[in-house]
Amino acid sequence: MRCYIIHDITQVEQFEDKPYVTGWSYVRFDTGVPLTARTGHACHWKFCVTNTTPRMELDNNYLEKLHELPRVVMEHLDLINSQQRLYRSQFVIEDLCRFVDGRAP
Repeated sequence: MRCYIIHDITQVEQFEDKPYVTGWSYVRFDTGVPLTARTGHACHWKFCVTNTTPRMELDNNYLEKLHELPRVVMEHLDLINSQQRLYRSQFVIEDLCRFVDGRAP
């Protein structure tokens, strides 16, 4: 899975004059991983971590967690989506049963 890491955002010309760098929230460190659906398709969202302190050294544990958290988020969103589909399906089945039994409005 691809990720981007900007150790010190003030050193990147395209970001150095952005309000979130020059003013409040004073972002210095920025990293992100795309959120990917179960189907393998990338969403238009990213799981991002920022900090007000530059971080030059990242250990393997940090990088593993950076890749694991987006997977957990997407699994949760997929579960919610599945639950909503099940809920809607139950209503359709109930309506069909009423129709077959002649109880449809």
